[in-house]
Amino acid sequence: PINMESTQEFKIDKPIINTAKENLNNEKKGYLAEKSPTSVLQNNKKEQKIIKVPKIPSYKIERIERLSGSFDQGKFYLTVDNNASSESLMLLCEDITRQFSEFSNIVICLYSSDSAGVYLANGYDDKVNLDQLKSSWLAMYTFNSVEGAYFDDNPTSYLGFNN
Repeated sequence: PINMESTQEFKIDKPIINTAKENLNNEKKGYLAEKSPTSVLQNNKKEQKIIKVPKIPSYKIERIERLSGSFDQGKFYLTVDNNASSESLMLLCEDITRQFSEFSNIVICLYSSDSAGVYLANGYDDKVNLDQLKSSWLAMYTFNSVEGAYFDDNPTSYLGFNN
């Protein structure tokens, strides 16, 4: 897998609306004027905002379980960079769901790429303690066409932990 950061930064230049009259004219035209403390700057000045756009982190599919029967269920166990944001993990899950569209029901468990996470992803739960489980199980995602998607970025909370 390619090593990537979980977010990419972009700078966006945005002209500032500087008078109440311009705000009113834009609202009449169907535009919403942004109200901010910097809205009184001169026309030539620009406000710069940095927007972090989540992207799919590098990952490895450690194991897939295909359950036979009428449910066409696939269970995926992935390891991923521990520093990935929740938004990036959600994007990864959505991407896996699209890649494996032959399954009508999908369960995805995301673990850190450290040794405890690799053990968990490969089904060796007895090799890790509860603290390692808490820090290594990053997220769980389920999808089916009837109920839609469910994403939990604190999957050990039902064990009484809070990440």
